[in-house]
Amino acid sequence: MSPPTAPFTATVRLACTVSAAVLLLAGCGSDPADVSPAPDSSRTAAAGSAEGTEPHGYVPGAEEAAEPQVRLTAVGPGGEVTVTDPVSGTVSPVGTFPGTSAATGTDRFVFLSNPQEGTVRIVDSGGWTVPHGDHKHYYSADPGDVGSLTGDRPGAIAGNNGQTAVFFGDGTVTAVDHDDLAEGTVDPVSFKVTAHRGAAVPFEGSYLVSQAEPGAELASAVGLYSPDGRELPLPGAGCPELEGHAVTRTGVVFGCADGALLVTAEAGRITATHLPYPAAGLPAGADRARAFDARSGSDELAAVAGTAGAWHLDTAAGTWRLLATEEPLAAAAAAGDGARVLALGVSGSLLSLTVADGALEASAPLAGPPAAGSAPALEIDPERAYVLNEAGAVLEIDYADGLRTARELGTGLSARLLVETGR
Repeated sequence: MSPPTAPFTATVRLACTVSAAVLLLAGCGSDPADVSPAPDSSRTAAAGSAEGTEPHGYVPGAEEAAEPQVRLTAVGPGGEVTVTDPVSGTVSPVGTFPGTSAATGTDRFVFLSNPQEGTVRIVDSGGWTVPHGDHKHYYSADPGDVGSLTGDRPGAIAGNNGQTAVFFGDGTVTAVDHDDLAEGTVDPVSFKVTAHRGAAVPFEGSYLVSQAEPGAELASAVGLYSPDGRELPLPGAGCPELEGHAVTRTGVVFGCADGALLVTAEAGRITATHLPYPAAGLPAGADRARAFDARSGSDELAAVAGTAGAWHLDTAAGTWRLLATEEPLAAAAAAGDGARVLALGVSGSLLSLTVADGALEASAPLAGPPAAGSAPALEIDPERAYVLNEAGAVLEIDYADGLRTARELGTGLSARLLVETGR
């Protein structure tokens, strides 16, 4: 099917309910007189409460800091889980969850999937960020096991707007609220759509959910659903053979056979926009994007492009660019700085690709490809990237300095899965 030559946009006005967290943010003034001074790292949230100046995002027992509280959650071959603080080097064991095959991070929580048992274990990484007007608050607490969700063949997991949704293979969408999880409570809300291999993303008090014809494996459109499962209007949201999704600063992206679908919201208006691949079509060796990755809070995405290299998608501009590589890639992530995409070659090499022209900016060999049973791990934030080497060690990469390995971090195990949270 030939893609359209220009993006197609459809709009619908919707009176959405807004989560309590969003209402709280809206109620916090942005007037300079209302903005507290930058928090001191020695001050705890508990102390702030005792002084009658409880900081925004306060959680009993949490400590407020002056900088992001990044956490690295690692999963070993037997399902052992630890959380590492890369600043202090502290490693906190959380538990052992055999059969864990995938890990997905949100702002604070990590969701560990076990499709064989039909469970999703929820881990509190103990580090998170709360936006507050023109600044942010940073918090830390002890990592721990929160609880689990159960269902038939857990699949795609997506966090947004203070919630996380899990799409199960029988078409059940199950969502949990992060405020509940912070209190140690797992209180899911569920509804069901047609069974397929799909995805659900919390969005503006509702949910964006893939839609498939009965018996189809993949979806052909995206629908908007209320928390009780009522379908709401969302015209122009076709997405043939939907695979892959991501939450960006611009909106929510779904991968389609002919490009991507971008869903945005502004002043109660929900808009679905089609972002087609370049008019020339896919070059030889290139494949469509099937999984997206990027720095949290960015409006840029990257994806593996078959054996041809990496796709870069600028959601703000609505443009795709193919960054060709000599070596096939195992993973790709956008740095979100408008300048580069980082990628892992199948040999274990780390590449930095220039967005403007696709040039190879730098390359660095790691200690070989990831060990058998490991998922390609490439976690990226504004200053550093974290990858796993062949031995399951975490390498901290300064990607602005020619992919220099800044240090090797211990996780207390030979990591097979890695997730960064806290930003």
